[in-house]
Amino acid sequence: MAVSDRLMCRLGPRLSNIIGIRAKISGIAILLVLLLGSWIAWRSDSTTTGILKQQLEMRGVSIARDVAARSVDPALTNNIFELFRLVQDTLENNTDVAYLFIQDNAGNIMVHSFLGHGVSTGLRDFNHVSGGERYRLAPFRSELGVVYDIAVPIFEGRAGTVRLGMQESGMLAAARQMMLSMYISLAVAFIISIVAAYMMANLLVVPLHQLIAGTRAVAESDFSVRVRRWTKDEVGQLTDAFNLMAEKLGAYREENLAATAVQMHEISVSKSLTGIICLLPLSVTQTKNKGTGK
Repeated sequence: MAVSDRLMCRLGPRLSNIIGIRAKISGIAILLVLLLGSWIAWRSDSTTTGILKQQLEMRGVSIARDVAARSVDPALTNNIFELFRLVQDTLENNTDVAYLFIQDNAGNIMVHSFLGHGVSTGLRDFNHVSGGERYRLAPFRSELGVVYDIAVPIFEGRAGTVRLGMQESGMLAAARQMMLSMYISLAVAFIISIVAAYMMANLLVVPLHQLIAGTRAVAESDFSVRVRRWTKDEVGQLTDAFNLMAEKLGAYREENLAATAVQMHEISVSKSLTGIICLLPLSVTQTKNKGTGK
């Protein structure tokens, strides 16, 4: 036998004797709610995060494609001012865009969103679109957290490439907010389940306590006790059986008392008749003696 089995064999009966039935029922309900709530929270967290990541990627690709479509003419005409304004407008309208820069078909940086410094060589050469690809997504970790670098060709790569970085921090903040709301809902459901479990336990415990009190009263020869029927289930049937038993025991006791009284009366009468019969011969003898003068 394993150690856990031995421990349960030893502690099980002790805990069963210590913990009342109300606590057992409430504990089972609370345990089920905790297990179910934990599974729902874990499942919702993973599912929500996955969906938000997918939406973030799709949104980043959509923004990069829009910038690429609007960059065709400025890139072909080398209109740096128009490209710079396009970059600034994109950043202002999309707060989750970490950076944006545009490369020509030779890989040189035409415009970028980095203030005070240019695009690092590692970032510039990090992600490239191969021939025939509509876009390429490459995530990496930075001081901003996880960033999804998206490369989209401009005019099939003949006019350059748009490079856009989508930061994950905003998505994670939204996911945390959603999970916080769900945790609050689970906490409310947990409290409601505790109250409901307590009330359901009372529906069983209160009649049992009354049955215990009634049983003790019957044990002290009080057959007039009756227990109120709370429900129509098995506990209610047990209550009816107890009341019927108490009624029959009371009737049986009354019959016994009546029969005992009759027997006692008959014994008393019998004793009286026996005394009269015993005195009768003595009286007759005395009468005869007086008649003969002896």
